[in-house]
Amino acid sequence: MIKKRLLAFMVVCAMLFGMTACGTSGTNDTGGTNGAGGTTGTNNTGGTNVASEELQKFDGEYKIGVILPMTGPRASGGQDFKKGMEIGIEMINEKGGVQGKKLVAIYCDGKDANAGISEAQRLMQIEKVAVITGTYDSTVSYAVSALCEQNKTFFMEMASPADSLLERGFKYMFRMNPTASAEGAFGVDFILDKYKELGVNSPNELKIALVGVDTVYGASYYNGVKNRLEEKGIKPVYTELYAPDVTDLSSMIMKLKDAKPDATICASSLEDSALLYRQAYELGFNCKVLLGNGAGFGSYTFYNRFNDLAEYLYCTNYTIKSSPPSTAPGLQSFFERYHNTYGQDPVYVHMTAQVCQGTLVLGEILNAAKDMNNPDSLVESALSIDIESGTMVNGWGAKFAGPGSKLPGQNICANNLIISQWQNKELWQVYPIESEGIKIKIPLPSWDERR
Repeated sequence: MIKKRLLAFMVVCAMLFGMTACGTSGTNDTGGTNGAGGTTGTNNTGGTNVASEELQKFDGEYKIGVILPMTGPRASGGQDFKKGMEIGIEMINEKGGVQGKKLVAIYCDGKDANAGISEAQRLMQIEKVAVITGTYDSTVSYAVSALCEQNKTFFMEMASPADSLLERGFKYMFRMNPTASAEGAFGVDFILDKYKELGVNSPNELKIALVGVDTVYGASYYNGVKNRLEEKGIKPVYTELYAPDVTDLSSMIMKLKDAKPDATICASSLEDSALLYRQAYELGFNCKVLLGNGAGFGSYTFYNRFNDLAEYLYCTNYTIKSSPPSTAPGLQSFFERYHNTYGQDPVYVHMTAQVCQGTLVLGEILNAAKDMNNPDSLVESALSIDIESGTMVNGWGAKFAGPGSKLPGQNICANNLIISQWQNKELWQVYPIESEGIKIKIPLPSWDERR
């Protein structure tokens, strides 16, 4: 068992290769954007706040590759991911780095699967990194992790939850965050638990609809919902998976209106959730619960598009800034550090904390490895990690499922799923316990009541 040190990983290096898509950034990148930013960093000393005397103690650098959407529609999430990782970088380098070396990250733009593959090849062949991480996109993760497996490169996913990523049984892939199917199933449990508030006599009387985007992530979340409903003996009144490039969901919305569900669960991402919500408003679709996820309904980008109309929406989520301290003892100090570093709160309030925590765990793996450049040594180290739930930044622990498991490499201590709700322009935890001073608003008010 590894000693439970709460360390963390990386620091940023400023390397710009002529025609590549690789971005660079410093840790104190307060000038960065949460939108379609590319390279927004400042000339920081290696990307940390460590004093120059402290930096002199490092015996060289240890570089890892980080593939994120730095441009394109998912760039805001990529920027939040990067900032959470940079805080983890500061924390580990303040305590001596990894095996005495300064941890340095090479950030690359993985805006889609093709870009991710290209950058992964460059990181392995030119940068000679032994570790690649990322990716905040299950489609990109699916492609990059397959390439890493082929090349025996250690790959750690921080924020892509599709079940199918680990169903392939890869040896060199590990994941920190929960599965999408677990998140979807948790959403069902929440709705069934609130049956009285929704005006029925038993959970089995609830009429539930299920829609989602047909991506590796959306399908996993969708299947998690569908399977949990089947377990509970509930047949959904309407189901539909729509194409990722959809531009019109009006036909689906009209079918939902005809089905008259008490609750609708949406397995969506940012862009399609905004389209779904706008057309639901335009066509007057009301239901008692409209439940999305953190990647869709749970971002300030989404809220700012709709303002008051987004009030009281629900989403499955990980612990957030407003979560009760008892659920995640280190969360508030993390957000204080984040705000002091960047002068703002994150767009995706769950994203930064989970990535910082994943960074801490990767730091543990590197420090415990017999050889940080040997993939088998890194796998052995990862499988020895055993950090108790509730002891890290957002309340998770870390213990990875081994070979032969249904999902080898999955962090089985990634729990703490919650339901959050927009109230008064802020995202609050409302289930299974509520943020201090907050009461869940259920059922969802009508459109007219939210204007």
